[in-house]
Amino acid sequence: MEALLNEKVLTGYLKEMVDKYVGDYLDSLTVWWDMETFNERCGCSKGQAWIVKNILEPYRDEIDVRNGGWCRYYYGGRSSYQFIAKEACEWIEKHAHEIDWSSEL
Repeated sequence: MEALLNEKVLTGYLKEMVDKYVGDYLDSLTVWWDMETFNERCGCSKGQAWIVKNILEPYRDEIDVRNGGWCRYYYGGRSSYQFIAKEACEWIEKHAHEIDWSSEL
């Protein structure tokens, strides 16, 4: 019996649809980064102390998650700074000209 559907075309179409919907779903998830990943992926290329001094503390009111921002601050104990990945990178890109990248510790 002859096939009514081209298996290659159908397989390609299904793969494309799955990739699209899985991609859309993954894009909708909130991804959290630690300090090291934030430093690498947002292009800071600075140490933790520098990032705290020149980004996290001066802009704390704006970027604290408790105020709708993207940084979960370190409050002691075993916690550490955590960052909402997409929002952090977008903010760095938007505010890069305001940050003194040549600042020393």
